[in-house]
Parts: sequence; C-alpha cells; structure tokens
Amino acid sequence: SGLMAFALGEHYDAFQHEKAVRGITSRILYSRDMEKQKDILQRTYGAKGFFPLPSFSCDTFIYQDTVLMVSWRSDPNFAFVFRNADYAASYKNFFDGVWRQSYPSSGEKRGVFQQVY
Repeated sequence: SGLMAFALGEHYDAFQHEKAVRGITSRILYSRDMEKQKDILQRTYGAKGFFPLPSFSCDTFIYQDTVLMVSWRSDPNFAFVFRNADYAASYKNFFDGVWRQSYPSSGEKRGVFQQVY
C-alpha cells in the first residue's frame, strides 16, 4: 500500500535495511498511483510490480504457511495472522497471478526471481 512507510516512520528504513542485510527477498505489488512515491520506492528493498488496481489500505505478507494482513489506517494499527497451508497457498496463487500481469518500476528489469516460499 505504501502506507507502511508512513506508519512505521523511522523504523521503516531500519526494517528495509535488515531485509537487505539478511538477504530476505520480497516481491511487492503496488497500485499504479504508487509510482509517484519515488522516495518510498527507492527506500524499499525488493522487486516491485505495479498493477492498475485501486489503492490498498492494508498490506498482505505471505511466507510459507503464514499470511499476515495489516491495516495501516486503523488507530491503532490492526493486524491478524493466519497459519494455514491451504489459505497461504490460495493467497500466493492469487498474488502470483497478479504479479505475472504487473509491470516493473521504471529502471528495474523483471527477471528470474528467487522465491522465498
């Protein structure tokens, strides 16, 4: 959504730095309007894809059999976690389908991506 950077403030850069140091790869889907947020995109570690979708107010993270959904607009922020292989596989399949239809950020090449699943 891009809202994570605003919600985490100075901790966002620390989080992105830690991802880079640990070699944690990620694929991030943004709505097309996020292309204007160059500052956030430059500070974000991972492959970025854009798709003509409405802006998101929540972010979804998928890792192995776990799905984390975070609402950055609620006060306080709200999150829930699902640990279920079938549920995670469904979300991953949906994400992969949208990812294949997305286009990379300018200057970034879409190549073979090492999946972290």
